[in-house]
Amino acid sequence: MPRAGEAYRGQLLEAVVAEREQFSDPQQWQRSAKGNLWREWQGRTVTVFARRDGRWGWCISGEDGPQFSECGFRNMAAARESLAQIVVEVVI
Repeated sequence: MPRAGEAYRGQLLEAVVAEREQFSDPQQWQRSAKGNLWREWQGRTVTVFARRDGRWGWCISGEDGPQFSECGFRNMAAARESLAQIVVEVVI
């Protein structure tokens, strides 16, 4: 017999995995005129961009203004992974 809460944790984990997969779907991302990757997500615009220092960052723009990554990432994939963690945490 499963312990109390195990079923809920399993459902929550499945929901997080599904959200991450949906967020990361390459067909949903577009490239801006500046070459930045962006997409709409949960009523906000999320962007991954190259910084002037050669590192990568992200931005979440919504009604409450922009939120930028606090640090630079070594490549675009690392910036997108960080952004996915932040966005999915906010949603779940």
